[in-house]
Amino acid sequence: NFEINQDLDSLTTLTIKPRFTLGKSSDLHNETNQFITETDTLTRQTVIDNASKGESIDFVNKVKLKRNFKKKDRVLKIDYDFDYSSSLGNGALKTLNSYFAPVTFPISDVDQKKSSSALNYGHDVSMSYTEPLTKKIKIEFMADFINNKGSQDKKAYNLANGDYTLMDSTVSNEFKNERNTYRGGLKFIYDVKKQRFAVGTRVRNVLVANQNLVTGQSIHQDVINVLPFLSWRYKFSDNKTYSFNYYTGSSLPSITQLQPVNNNSNPNNIS
Repeated sequence: NFEINQDLDSLTTLTIKPRFTLGKSSDLHNETNQFITETDTLTRQTVIDNASKGESIDFVNKVKLKRNFKKKDRVLKIDYDFDYSSSLGNGALKTLNSYFAPVTFPISDVDQKKSSSALNYGHDVSMSYTEPLTKKIKIEFMADFINNKGSQDKKAYNLANGDYTLMDSTVSNEFKNERNTYRGGLKFIYDVKKQRFAVGTRVRNVLVANQNLVTGQSIHQDVINVLPFLSWRYKFSDNKTYSFNYYTGSSLPSITQLQPVNNNSNPNNIS
């Protein structure tokens, strides 16, 4: 990780800040669940052994350009962010159920090998321009474009004939997601020595394309939001300040939430 700051001229500054991260993980989880009646009679027991390993790569590069002007408080800012992440994982799940009383619908034991891979990358370009109208009043124009693409592949194989070759379709899937976000906004700023007041709104349009690569099903979303905001800060002294902030926002589900696969890590609580 490092940061480069370069003055292009007396009024323009360029900042480049990359970050690179390698990650490895390993987890071994053992759990025993017992089901006991009101009369303290043990009816069922589940033993769960869950092991997993994974590795990941994350790269983020932030580029900022700030341009001041000879007119006081007139500022142009342009930001570009690039994000990349990928991960690979594998694991094993074994569950053993023991019954101590008759049951109508017994839960099957599980003996699975699992693998997963994920790839996500995105581009985020934003611009803001501040124009002073008077010494106390400024107006700020904002615009953003964000493009995100992601894919996720999860596979689980049950033990069959001495080898893990029988795919479990309930916890296996390959899914793709692309999201484009267009956003524009306007902010009114009143700034004096002891207080600063800002009010504005953003209009956002999000276009999403989801594709289930196993079934061929596609889901498209087109969402428009109006997101107002307000902030106020009052400075009583150099070390005493009161501030109030009000923001609105909304978020669409992530690719992990959209992908139609169950989490069977605990057979008593499948989600």
